[in-house]
Amino acid sequence: MKSKKNKKTIIKKIVGNIFLVLFILLFLSLIDIALVTKLNTGPIFAIKTKEYSNQSREYYGLFYKVIKYQEEGGRYDTVIGTWKLKYEDTPIKIELFDFAISYIDNNKDTYDAFYNKYVLLTEKISYIDHKNKIIRFEYVDEDGKYNFAIDAYLWDKNIDLNSYKIGDSITIVGTMKGFKNKDKKNPNRIVISNAFIK
Repeated sequence: MKSKKNKKTIIKKIVGNIFLVLFILLFLSLIDIALVTKLNTGPIFAIKTKEYSNQSREYYGLFYKVIKYQEEGGRYDTVIGTWKLKYEDTPIKIELFDFAISYIDNNKDTYDAFYNKYVLLTEKISYIDHKNKIIRFEYVDEDGKYNFAIDAYLWDKNIDLNSYKIGDSITIVGTMKGFKNKDKKNPNRIVISNAFIK
């Protein structure tokens, strides 16, 4: 009898310890996910497995992968995904007109297809926020149905934007990170973060 009780107690302890270890690993993974997605920092609890010549690095965690891009004059952000996440340093070229129509007609699929993607956009400047280092590109059709903007948040906060003016055509590269709903002053808009002017 004692032998059976001891076996059951040992099995319960082993199962309990396994669940405790899994819970701790899951908690640590959630910390890394929050750091990368919300603060664009980290990871802390993933293992560095690769370093590229441009100082970019790859990390593997429990069921997730982090790529920390640090290209001078190029991609400069941190992304997280599954272990299948690929290193992408070649930007996807987008057109404001096509993107506006695609997004407004099917915003979920368009957003999902471009979220965390490194993009390149060449358009005319419609607005410059000198203080916050934001350049806006905007498309408005005649009926006002496809009123849409892309806000590029520049990585270099010391850049002098006085040499640019509304109507200038420029090329921006950066990572598509978010969507902002329209309000009284602004149309629906996509945010490109860590952007550079090429």
